[in-house]
Parts: sequence; structure tokens; C-alpha cells
Amino acid sequence: MADLPTEMPPEDLVLSHQVSFGELSSRLASGGQLLLLDVRRRDELEQTGCIPRSLNVPLQELDAALALPDDQFRAQYGFPKPAPKDELWVSCRSGRRVRLAVPVLDRHGYNNVKLYLGSFLDWQANGGAVEPFVAPKEASAGGD
Repeated sequence: MADLPTEMPPEDLVLSHQVSFGELSSRLASGGQLLLLDVRRRDELEQTGCIPRSLNVPLQELDAALALPDDQFRAQYGFPKPAPKDELWVSCRSGRRVRLAVPVLDRHGYNNVKLYLGSFLDWQANGGAVEPFVAPKEASAGGD
């Protein structure tokens, strides 16, 4: 398993892409397309659940995952690999890993990002709905 990234992005960059509980909640309620990437480990998601419609790529896998060809990404993570131009909303447990994900995403050309710095703890504190996490069959059967 890869180590967690340690490079923190500039604070002004983080704050300029920050979104609130209300913004995420409204976006979810609208039913429109939303790519919400939760970068927590799968075991955390299995224990606590996740924000509805979340997709999971653990932070420690993010760099390698984004380098995968589209078909391999889908086979490993159970959803299509986002295109760099796609708007990508990112969350974790408390916001720390969201910040650490920014330089990784940027290296792969993902700069249309929305950062939910309050993340799962803020979501729960504000009474947001929580869904059980179900690992994709391909990801859980892989052994890695």
C-alpha cells in the first residue's frame, strides 16, 4: 500500500475551492450529476457509512489510480474514471485528506475541484443522511 501524500496546497487555493454543507446538500438534493469522491480508506467507509452518492478512491491509492487507463480504473474502483475537465467534489473524514488530495489531483490535470473541508464529520454534525458503503465487486474481489 502506498504512503499518504504529504504535500499541502497553498491555503488560498484550498479556500477558493471550498464548499459548505449547504452547497453539497443542495447539489445532492437537485439530483443532477455529481462526482463526489471520498478519499477515506474502505474500512473507514464500511464502519461509518458515507455521504450519499459518494465514490471511493482511498487517498493512498489516488495517484496510482488516476494514472490507470480508463478500463483498469473502472475494473478496480467500480465507476468510470473522471475526466480531468469534470467537476470533482472531494471529501474525507475531517478535511485533512481533502487538502492532501489537491496536489495529487492537480498533477493529473484535475483542477475543477470543490473541496468539502468539513467532510464526513461536518456532514454528520449537520444531520446529513448517511448510506452504508458497499465496495464494488471488482474492487473487493481484487485482493489488493
